[in-house]
Amino acid sequence: MKALGSLPNTVPAENILESIGENILIADTSYNVVWMNPSAANLLSHIVPLFGLEKVENILGLNMSFFHITPSRQENIMSSLTSTHRARIHIKDTFVADIIITPVRSDNEIHAYIVMLMDVTTTAEEEWRKERLIKALSVPIMQIWDSAIAIPLFGDFDLDRGELLLNRVLQYTVEHRIKYVLVDVSGLTEWNNETGSYIKKLGDTVRIIGAECYIAGISPEAAISFSQFDFNYPTFASIQTGLLKVLENENKSLG
Repeated sequence: MKALGSLPNTVPAENILESIGENILIADTSYNVVWMNPSAANLLSHIVPLFGLEKVENILGLNMSFFHITPSRQENIMSSLTSTHRARIHIKDTFVADIIITPVRSDNEIHAYIVMLMDVTTTAEEEWRKERLIKALSVPIMQIWDSAIAIPLFGDFDLDRGELLLNRVLQYTVEHRIKYVLVDVSGLTEWNNETGSYIKKLGDTVRIIGAECYIAGISPEAAISFSQFDFNYPTFASIQTGLLKVLENENKSLG
């Protein structure tokens, strides 16, 4: 689809590119960097020392393959580029960025390439993001009714995960005024004293803040492990039975 309307004569194309908040570079048909907007220049001023360059202006005239670990791969990508190319790149094991390369065409001929560097962050920050995501996924919270949540647990259970479970569930329960917390333990692969201790600690603490804790998915192995703990809240063999009990109590409170 062609662009609609026309650009005002008083607004040069360069000014448009400079006003865009992203980091933008332009390369010629030989893949040499020939222009960058102020945002890109500011960003790259922190990166060029990693490549042995004294100042950001030294990038101008350099071939894009200069910044690639395997220049031949970069050249193959550029020579076969017919549409927008997107990739996640690592810069000298220090920065991580999303790169978007788009050929600028006119009359079916490529005249230049627009390169955008987006979501640039340090490698340490990237690892921190991944760690947070993994932790969040390790303790999923599902809101099943306005006042009830379900916590399906999977895999192994250790000290770090136990503390994370306790903190996340308590915070969510208080913030959303939850009355019923249904913990599904059927997906846990190992049962030991530590597992039972944290499940009990969760149930006891949830009760202290005014909510009820139900444990569902109790296997025979789990029942043996749990028998040494003084659970004073309902446990169920299946998640379905636990959900029915939560629904029953919820209907009683509404009635």
